[in-house]
Amino acid sequence: MYPVDLHMHTVASTHAYSTLHDYVAEAKQKGIQLFAITDHGPDMADAPHYWHFMNMRVWPRLGGRRRHFARHRGQY
Repeated sequence: MYPVDLHMHTVASTHAYSTLHDYVAEAKQKGIQLFAITDHGPDMADAPHYWHFMNMRVWPRLGGRRRHFARHRGQY
């Protein structure tokens, strides 16, 4: 069995309580090798503010190093 979790929301979605950093630490602790953040999109009623999506172009450093993420180049 491959340890994955492909449906996780961050504090950007109104019903979640964890940050990306929280999920990275928990995944490492539990041995999860792959996870996906599935925050609500800009057209949903409880979606994050517009600037949340604009700031997705500025990726955080995790563990002191910048990680590589796929980038969506669409317009928001």
